[in-house]
Amino acid sequence: MYGQLAIELLRELQRSDANTLPPYNEDKVRLVVRETNQLYEATRTTITEHMQAEAQSVVRPEVAGCLLVYHAALLRNKRCLLAYFKERMARLQHLRWQIGASTLPETTLANLSAHEKTYFRSYGSLLSDYQRRVDNEHVDLNLSASLQPPKQHFIEVRCLEQLGDVVLPASGTSVVLDKDSQHLLLRADVEQLIRQGSLQHIPNKH
Repeated sequence: MYGQLAIELLRELQRSDANTLPPYNEDKVRLVVRETNQLYEATRTTITEHMQAEAQSVVRPEVAGCLLVYHAALLRNKRCLLAYFKERMARLQHLRWQIGASTLPETTLANLSAHEKTYFRSYGSLLSDYQRRVDNEHVDLNLSASLQPPKQHFIEVRCLEQLGDVVLPASGTSVVLDKDSQHLLLRADVEQLIRQGSLQHIPNKH
């Protein structure tokens, strides 16, 4: 059945968590592209054969029906592929804002195609360049900061991985972040590390 593979690609995304990116299914994408090319060739061949066989310009109903099926299936494959790529690009953009850094965890990188890795780097570079221009104009605006106003300026965090000596971006102070250690730090200093999964926020029980 025409279009079945393309639908399966979209279902893979639909079944996955919207905040994650499942592995890029290169094999299935290639099969959909191949089927689309075959539909185009079938359409072209059908038109050519009809024009050679028929002296008049009237298209027989069975030929017209065949062409409509080919064309509709071709367009459906195209729309499904574009939707697949667009959704993955949107999730990459979301991850860039969520993590607040130009690097992704290795587990996520392994799920990307070569073109998606290039896109993520380019998108991150655009944001970084804009942030630098904002900084040069002496505007106190951090694009990666949370949009929700903080309830506390200092929060308690637990270090989930060995980070060593780290210079905190907002305060400029240096702190040693050893794995499993806990610290009371300025929220602006640790927001990005929390989003990256390096630190865990310990909620205030009071």
